[in-house]
Amino acid sequence: MANICLTTWKVLGNKSQLDQLNTSIENAMTEEGSFLDVVTNLGGTEEDISDCRYGYISENSFDESGQILTISLESDWIEPTQFRQFILRQFNDITILYSSEEPECEYFETNDKDSKFFLHFKCFDGEDMEFRTLEEACEYYAGTTGEEVHTIEEINELLDDSGEWRPFMEAAVVED
Repeated sequence: MANICLTTWKVLGNKSQLDQLNTSIENAMTEEGSFLDVVTNLGGTEEDISDCRYGYISENSFDESGQILTISLESDWIEPTQFRQFILRQFNDITILYSSEEPECEYFETNDKDSKFFLHFKCFDGEDMEFRTLEEACEYYAGTTGEEVHTIEEINELLDDSGEWRPFMEAAVVED
């Protein structure tokens, strides 16, 4: 059985295209909310359907301004790149920033290089504490434990010594 990768998209851009995408997702949600349903609703080719068959959308909503569409997805192992690329081909005036994680496989990735929505350092401890910089994380852990730390390895050692393994990771920042 594959591990589940949790991905969050922040979709920005042309309001009309955001509304069309959201409507397509809403129509798919009346079925199973699968990537396959969305691709089919948007007139995807057989190849698109084949590439995007695994995974589903668990939630979608606009922010208060109606300008940012947040979509939560679940897929096997990694961020659903082919599904994201399909959506971007259908809606050429939108941008998708994402954060994707599968902590048990030590997978944590984002394309949000400026941390506009997603921070780059995270402790997967149930509270999912996030930090903008490694220095910020080190200061936090030094303040809460009284031990000075400077690296991701030292933070993980500190967390491991506490008796509960809670991985602390830096996101791989990827270019699209």
